[in-house]
Amino acid sequence: MTFCVENETGAQFDFDPEEVATLVAKEVLRSEGCDREVEISLTITNDEGIQELNREFREIDSPTDVLSFPNVSYEELMQLWNDEEYIRSLMERYPFITEDVFNPEIRIKLEGFLAPDTYLFYPETDAKTVTEKILDQQLTVYRKYEDAVAASKYNVHELYTLASI
Repeated sequence: MTFCVENETGAQFDFDPEEVATLVAKEVLRSEGCDREVEISLTITNDEGIQELNREFREIDSPTDVLSFPNVSYEELMQLWNDEEYIRSLMERYPFITEDVFNPEIRIKLEGFLAPDTYLFYPETDAKTVTEKILDQQLTVYRKYEDAVAASKYNVHELYTLASI
């Protein structure tokens, strides 16, 4: 693992930030089963530094609590998550995706089916791989409750909608 820490602010700590961050990164990579060589860069900055990065890379002229750079653009994901042909290709593999998602009133067809979790992706990961990894996690959750879903008076789409409220 290659690890680089840059302290833009000159902030002082009672610990070595590079040592602690390296230990945390190693444990995360180990727990995720990542045995590839990785390069991690950590920048210690302040609101002005975050605002500058947001302005340069995200066209947001303000600081934010979280700064992340997705490998896949928002536009790519939105296009894919509304692509009827692609979504139909997923329906057999993911039984919680039904014809109900094609209701014209639904703005983002896969919204509500994307399981919240922490996911690790390599830089070359494409939008379909991102989507299917998240849907695989949702499938794990769905399988736990599949019998209850089948016994419910609500269809799967209604249940997911209620769960997201």
